[in-house]
Amino acid sequence: MHLWLIRHADALPSPRADGDFARRLSPRGTADALRIARWLERGGHRVDSLVSSDASRARETAAALAPGFALAASAVRSDHRLYNASVAAIVGVVREAPSACRSLAVVGHNPGISAIVRLLTDDPATRPLPTLGIARLEIAVGWSAIESGCASLALYLDPATID
Repeated sequence: MHLWLIRHADALPSPRADGDFARRLSPRGTADALRIARWLERGGHRVDSLVSSDASRARETAAALAPGFALAASAVRSDHRLYNASVAAIVGVVREAPSACRSLAVVGHNPGISAIVRLLTDDPATRPLPTLGIARLEIAVGWSAIESGCASLALYLDPATID
């Protein structure tokens, strides 16, 4: 099974102190997301399910990436538990994936999205994900049993390195 852990693309700064949730993608973030979607499509990468934080920047990232994963943007599911989520909250969302799902993508925020990569691979040296960074993990157990050290890092993608 594959678990794709994705940090949202670059976002605009918040115009107000309370506006973090509504922050939209920057022009660079939108362009990066579309470029990475093309890269995913060219590579034949597919997911059965894509779940995203319901913050604007994460939903926009997920919608842009969905076609690259051969999904309609309307198939993306939003989950408020992923907004600035702790590792425990992200684990909770992943554990709910149906057993028929063989490949799951999660779009979220740092520090949680990078921390779960380190936890599941049991590798504290794993670099934090940059904006629109992607880690694809090979999972050795069922979704409901994910825990520390149950995965290996199969792909670490920094969008700055992709044409």
